[in-house]
Amino acid sequence: MRKKKVMLLCTLIFCCILSACGQKKEEKSEKPRPAAELPEKEPDIDKKNPVKKDTDKTEDKKKEDKKDVKTAPKAEKPKEKPEAERLIQDQTFDTELIPLGNVTFASYLPDTSQMPYGDAEFKVSQNQQVIAVLSGMNQSNTRKEETFHKVEAVSFPDYNQDGYDDIIIICSYLPDDRTKGVYSESRLYYGSAEGRFTLDIGLSEQVNVDIMEKTIQNILDFLYQDTDYAEIPQTDEPDDSQADTAWKQAFADYIHNTYGQGGVAGYQLIYVNDDDIPELAVIGNCEAAGCRIVTYANGQTYEKHLRRTNFTYIERENLLCNSDGVMDGYYDLVYCIIDGQMTLIAEGNYGAEDNSSLQVDENGNLIYKYYWNGVEMTEEDYNSALNEVYDMSKAAQGYETGAYYTVEEILAELENN
Repeated sequence: MRKKKVMLLCTLIFCCILSACGQKKEEKSEKPRPAAELPEKEPDIDKKNPVKKDTDKTEDKKKEDKKDVKTAPKAEKPKEKPEAERLIQDQTFDTELIPLGNVTFASYLPDTSQMPYGDAEFKVSQNQQVIAVLSGMNQSNTRKEETFHKVEAVSFPDYNQDGYDDIIIICSYLPDDRTKGVYSESRLYYGSAEGRFTLDIGLSEQVNVDIMEKTIQNILDFLYQDTDYAEIPQTDEPDDSQADTAWKQAFADYIHNTYGQGGVAGYQLIYVNDDDIPELAVIGNCEAAGCRIVTYANGQTYEKHLRRTNFTYIERENLLCNSDGVMDGYYDLVYCIIDGQMTLIAEGNYGAEDNSSLQVDENGNLIYKYYWNGVEMTEEDYNSALNEVYDMSKAAQGYETGAYYTVEEILAELENN
């Protein structure tokens, strides 16, 4: 019995040994797994220098970019232009106004760096002190959807016949809508015994509505249309002999006072309008100096500075044309004498938009753009518009080179004739 138990125990031990050997054999015979099936090996991380994640790199890049970006400096507001730079020389006068006496009337361009739609300014000074600033057409002295173009005319008549001088100003403006062209607007200021000038807004608006072609003379004709001209108080005029002497002396004084400024080649006496007093043409010695036309009226001289040196006039028909230009930019400025002053009545401009890149047509002619009173048109229409105002066939040259008076000769002419 005991022998049987021993044999059974040995048998069990042998089976266990065989089972263990078979399991090891199976493990050794198992094929290696493909690399794709192997679990991914985590990268070795250097604890002292850990690898940054992509998001960290992006954040760092943003910080670097911010460091590189420089903040643009804030734009400084343009400085105001000094009045001296805005002074309109040909519409600034030394004159005598009742009851103020001798004063300077000054016209100024608007400071468009501060106010793009600003209007012109007008001041009256005496003894180098401003004593009056004329009101604008509105409280802000600005325009709406149009910009200031130029002061066309200024005059100082006593239009309301109260014994005190008044002021009439004509300005022109350029609408933002360029198809409308330049137009003129008048403003009337009445004077007082205290020497103040008040804008007559109602009368100004009436004049602007009722008068299409705004000139000083047309405005005065409108104001006096129901008045007998014989009843209008007239300034005491000297007799013929006094008047003849007065304009000669006035021109001689003008020459003495301005000759030292230089830039003069000579002088010429011409007859622009149909009265007996000629106009004095002052010929510049170079294009930059230009020419000046000096008129005499109301006991004083008035000066109009032309651009460059070329001009023509239609004798005794009260028309003068300043035609000149340079660098493919040309103009025709037509003037007439109104209330003793040369006044611009029409303006034409033509030329190339970019003279560094001139264009020609199929015939080799330069292609220019033409504008008459601010309105673009063809060359043919431009010439037609010019001739409607100023008949070029009647025009005479303003002077002949070398045939004008020297300063000594013109003073002798004025003294002896």
